[in-house]
Amino acid sequence: LYRQRRASFFSELIDCVEVLERETLGSGATAPFLARLKNRPYIDKGEIVTVDVPIQGSTRSFKLHRSKNDDYSYLDHVSFDTELFKCVPTSDIVFLFECLLQEKKLVLISSKISRLSSCVNAIAAIVYPFSWQHVFIPILPKSLVEFVEAPMPFIVGAPASLEPLLLKQCMEEGTVVYNIDTKVFLRGGEQKEKSEFLPRDLQASLLRNLNKLVASDLRGKLFNEFVAHCFLRFWCEVFGQ
Repeated sequence: LYRQRRASFFSELIDCVEVLERETLGSGATAPFLARLKNRPYIDKGEIVTVDVPIQGSTRSFKLHRSKNDDYSYLDHVSFDTELFKCVPTSDIVFLFECLLQEKKLVLISSKISRLSSCVNAIAAIVYPFSWQHVFIPILPKSLVEFVEAPMPFIVGAPASLEPLLLKQCMEEGTVVYNIDTKVFLRGGEQKEKSEFLPRDLQASLLRNLNKLVASDLRGKLFNEFVAHCFLRFWCEVFGQ
């Protein structure tokens, strides 16, 4: 499922297993559930499959659905509209995108956990059809705050309460720290103006398309898909050249 980019279906499957394990207290009902699912034909796009599992004298039904468009199935669990494009200026988003392409160390900070989690996941998703291959920590616990000194690339989301402690850490040169709430680069902001990693014409085109989208009336699922289109168009222009 994961190799075939059925991310949403795979995620729903994991959720069902977690519910099953919790409700049956690990009594062994998971294996029959997976066996019943495995023996069914793989469902078509947009269809729903129901799997009935006998549990302690009764039957529990689990429903899983396959996205109508597998190319954008990752958007089932990522939202660009909810927080990222509402809280972060498009020019900063393009720079953060550039940081990911250079496999830099990135720390995002917010006082609101739901906003932080949403933005961290959305930032990681904008590199589609590629995927972030390094350390990914949506919410960094205080006990692991020293991790930001690590030498490898990472994307880390940190609650605002950790900001003073974070800034005391000996982070490597090139680490980018961005506060989502204040829209301020606490570290690495000087790289934004100096960077020449992306071709200027492609960078300007991507920024122009994103600005038009933000200024439009599109919201929700359509907004998410058009954001994905903007970044996919960027890659088409890159490889086209």
